[in-house]
Amino acid sequence: MFNEWKGGTTRGRGGAAAEKATAYHEAGHAVIGYLVGETLEYITIIPTGDAWGHTVHKRLGEDSDPAYSEDDEKDIRLENVSMMHLAGRAAEELFSGAEVTTGSEEDTEQAIVDLLYIWPPREIETQIDRLRAEAKELLQKPENWHAIEILSRTLLDRRRLDGPEACNIVVAAIEHFRQGSSNS
Repeated sequence: MFNEWKGGTTRGRGGAAAEKATAYHEAGHAVIGYLVGETLEYITIIPTGDAWGHTVHKRLGEDSDPAYSEDDEKDIRLENVSMMHLAGRAAEELFSGAEVTTGSEEDTEQAIVDLLYIWPPREIETQIDRLRAEAKELLQKPENWHAIEILSRTLLDRRRLDGPEACNIVVAAIEHFRQGSSNS
């Protein structure tokens, strides 16, 4: 049903350029996750299986998972988590300057699963497009893009970061950028 717009085939293995694109992709997930208040467990560009990298946020237990909750913040939380899933592709597109059509299918599928809790199937494509655009808009803010660049470089050097360390890098990069901008 959603195959025509969710992406192409799985990205193949491919050298330094692909690894750099993966670092930006994973950093996009992490920065949006930070901005929407998700707790990062770890981030890596070490390939496993078909995946070139992973950004893992802590999953909540069923009692506090927004998909199972009846509280008013459920919709916002599910949209935020979905935007986080879509942010990898958005960051990779901003980095490359071209539309990315491969490698983000699982991210889009997870966003679809989450959004189906709050939107009817006929509206999913519109919501995916809207949330991807919102992620891209947030990532284009200079302080957030600075954080992606710093986190990407660190990932290329270290290949895996624990959540608190990655979060500290994001926070420090954003603060450093803001301080530099206010001193100009």
